[in-house]
Amino acid sequence: MTFWRRRPGDGRSGSVDDAPALPTFVPPEIDVASYRARVESFADSLNESVDDVTGHALHGLINAWADQWIASMNARYSAYLAQSEIVDGDTAARVASSRQLWMHELARFAETGMAVEATLTYLIDDVCEGAPTDGG
Repeated sequence: MTFWRRRPGDGRSGSVDDAPALPTFVPPEIDVASYRARVESFADSLNESVDDVTGHALHGLINAWADQWIASMNARYSAYLAQSEIVDGDTAARVASSRQLWMHELARFAETGMAVEATLTYLIDDVCEGAPTDGG
């Protein structure tokens, strides 16, 4: 199909506009209120057996939850990076293809300009040969 009949977005041009959109990273949701309620419930069940010196009894549990949240976020972010690399590679290939197509069309445009100039020169020379001269 010639370049002037190609429709944008027809999939044959390799246009960057046809590239898939880059996904957005969405970290996992954490229901802080429920975890806070659970910690408060555990703390209440200790019945004042924890004082200021031994108040770290629940720190291990809270740290384990935090490690779990971080691991979940890292796993999701790794999947996001892999998907982003695929989209990035596809887009780079489309840009390279579009650049090649643009260079080809620029060369064709230059050839068209030369053809127009040659035609005008031919026509002007043709008209000038048949024109009467002042001398005679």
